[in-house]
Amino acid sequence: WKDNFEPFLAACKEAGVQHIVKLSFYHARDPAEPFQIVPLVKDHGHCDELLVKSGINYTILAASHLMSNPFVLQGQKLRSAEKPAVLVGASANKGVNYVSPNDIADAATRVILNPLEHGFKAYTLTGSSPIKEQEVCKLLGSYLEKPIMYAVQPINTFRETEMKSNDPEWMVDDFVTLEMIKA
Repeated sequence: WKDNFEPFLAACKEAGVQHIVKLSFYHARDPAEPFQIVPLVKDHGHCDELLVKSGINYTILAASHLMSNPFVLQGQKLRSAEKPAVLVGASANKGVNYVSPNDIADAATRVILNPLEHGFKAYTLTGSSPIKEQEVCKLLGSYLEKPIMYAVQPINTFRETEMKSNDPEWMVDDFVTLEMIKA
């Protein structure tokens, strides 16, 4: 997608698009941030810079880790597992400042409804406070009505586990490096 972003912007200019609202990632435009090891984050930063330099009115919504990711990425396994289910990760139980996709949608809606107020701006969207994976397990367990435990894996084991998911390798690479950042 990053290779198509510049032609996309050119087409937007040609079509007279007045404002672009772009979802990005937390610290994507800061090359000094450790988040730059994640290919997805780096690609977002590259596209964000192209947008800023395009001259098109923009609003960038830079979100931290999505709170839905643990469930989206491991939800099927958690649903079908016997009690207790196990959420695996490599974050060493560090707190993560998850943000809800619903909050991102709310911010995007506010921007779209009032583009002049939010033009040529970037907003960082995070949760209200860091949450540890054990708390994520409690919340998911409450939702699924079964106990869920958190199992910390060494990053290489985590990667091997994720490679068995049949997700594309680029997605696994992004997921694994995002997990490394959490640790």
